[in-house]
Amino acid sequence: MLVSKSEQIVYKIEEREYVETIENAYLFASNTLLELLMKENDLMGRLRSVKHYFLLDQGDFILQFLNLCEKELSKNVNQVLLARLESFLEIALRMSSANSDPYKEDMGTILMNYDLRSQMFKILSIQTDDEQEYRSKKEKRQLTGLESFTFDIKYNGQCL
Repeated sequence: MLVSKSEQIVYKIEEREYVETIENAYLFASNTLLELLMKENDLMGRLRSVKHYFLLDQGDFILQFLNLCEKELSKNVNQVLLARLESFLEIALRMSSANSDPYKEDMGTILMNYDLRSQMFKILSIQTDDEQEYRSKKEKRQLTGLESFTFDIKYNGQCL
């Protein structure tokens, strides 16, 4: 039995008297949250969109994108124009099967200050000889756009 109105909790000596009221409040809150996520924010549709782009469910999109921006991503990271990558991304999305995705406009690009291997070392916090050797080599060279490039999904500034 779900009620949307708040129930008055009256002090009673027996704890079991509160169980039904607490369970009703829990069921109401969890059902409200589930409805908000599933219906109003289309959680399943957004997860399908993430699957298309990040798990390469629609692989033609990434091929289109990489073909379009091959020259741009081969430059040093400080010479790559992010606006140009965004334009290439939009073209690739419209030319691929991802064009039917209602959330394709949420896709974006980012240029990081580090490459994937450095990021993995940070995540895993590995302090090995290989890591130290890699860090010293990395300081001597510039990253290319391809090494620092990542995709991003935006959702109206909100996080789901």
